[in-house]
Amino acid sequence: MLTKQVDWVVVEQRAERMSIAELCHARRDCAISAAMWDPYDRAYGTNLGGYYRDEASVYIRELLRRDAH
Repeated sequence: MLTKQVDWVVVEQRAERMSIAELCHARRDCAISAAMWDPYDRAYGTNLGGYYRDEASVYIRELLRRDAH
């Protein structure tokens, strides 16, 4: 089974170094990627869409921390 696991520390450190615009674009890219993987996940029992949703949650938390949502 194809799976990916978010390295929370790495993604959080990356998010801390990103500008607000970069965070917004990264969040959007994650949403697009998640939607793209959803049919594959349903067909093959993977959770790649969930990986991108998890990654996006880090960017959202960083935006909220900066009060820039």
